[in-house]
Amino acid sequence: MKIPKILFVIVAIATIVSCSKTEDNVSLEPPTAEINVDKLVRKASLRNQIIPFSIITEEGEDVTEMATFYVDDVAVEGNTFSSETIGDFEVYGVYLDNGVETTTNVESFSVIIAKRKLL
Repeated sequence: MKIPKILFVIVAIATIVSCSKTEDNVSLEPPTAEINVDKLVRKASLRNQIIPFSIITEEGEDVTEMATFYVDDVAVEGNTFSSETIGDFEVYGVYLDNGVETTTNVESFSVIIAKRKLL
């Protein structure tokens, strides 16, 4: 009778010890950051006008220089874009954060032709 009681005590102690540790919650979703289209968040730019992009992480770190930006899924050189073609575009950025590839949200913007007012 003593062996089952000892066995019960050992199992109870093992259960308490194994369940008492806390673990960090790790997100299963890929991390994201906010992308800024121009500092003014300009939704429309003129043809051939240079449009700068930047990425600021949730911690406030500027990771623009280590990011690759994609306009309509095509990588652009550096962190600026301009177009002779009018239309709507989408931009996002990808960068490494502690060895983990992070993709920003997608931001939309337009390239337009300036309208002249007739007097």
